[in-house]
This record gives sequence, structure tokens and C-alpha cells, in this order.
Amino acid sequence: MARRGVGQGANRRYPVLLVTENIYQAYKDYLITTFPQNPNILQYFLMGASAGVSMVPGVLDFGGIPVVAWDAITSFDEIVGTVSTKIALVAPGAFGVASDVRNLRQYQGMGLRMVQKLDPPDNGKIYMDTTLRWGAALADVDYVVYGRNS
Repeated sequence: MARRGVGQGANRRYPVLLVTENIYQAYKDYLITTFPQNPNILQYFLMGASAGVSMVPGVLDFGGIPVVAWDAITSFDEIVGTVSTKIALVAPGAFGVASDVRNLRQYQGMGLRMVQKLDPPDNGKIYMDTTLRWGAALADVDYVVYGRNS
């Protein structure tokens, strides 16, 4: 799908690389330092327009695949106070995710429970858990694959 797309004619679909803001900025910085001697290439990658070729503003290119900042993850990170580093190769329309992280009035009014275990084998580790509402919908299960390197 990444190379040839799926479908015929005007219905042909190509994937999109969704990346967290830190990856997007790092790639943008890489392009700026890699192409300073060729302003046309740099303009194309950063502004999305060069010599009659145009892309959507805020979209970079990686081998013909659009690279888009994954704003939903950034917003989620701001709510829960973390920084994620994620990249997803996604078929447009393949899935949707919704979350609700409001205060659920548990654990004495806090949505987060933290427990520190001092005894061996934990030796002071802090465990945290919470409850939140989360849902996902898969529109086309033939184009959904997940992998992780942890």
C-alpha cells in the first residue's frame, strides 16, 4: 500500500505517517540542515510548494509518504502530563480513537492513584493507575497492523 496505493483511479488511497510532535520537529530540523544549499527542495519540504508542486501546509514528505504531526497524541500527552514518541503508518480512514480523561471522582477526588511499595522486590517502586474512557473504531481491518519496540 505504501508503494502503490490501494484502489483504482480517483479512489486510490495511500498511507500517511502520523508522528508525535517531537519526531515531526526532529525530521523538520533534519531537512533544514540537510538541504540548506538547495532552497527549492527545502521550500518544498517545509512549505509544501515548489515549481508548481504543492502539498498541504504542515505536511512533510518522506519518500512520497506524507508526514503529519499527530496532534491527538500531543493533546493527550498535555492532559496526562507525559511525552510520547510514536510513529504510525496509517491508511486514511482505517481507524478512529476517542478519549475522555476528565476527573472521574475516584481515589478521594483524584483520577490517578499512586502507590509506593518499599518491600523487596519492589524496593521503592511507584505504581500508578487510573480509569479513563477510551474507544476505538476500525473502518478497514485489512490495513491495520501494530508493532512496538519497548
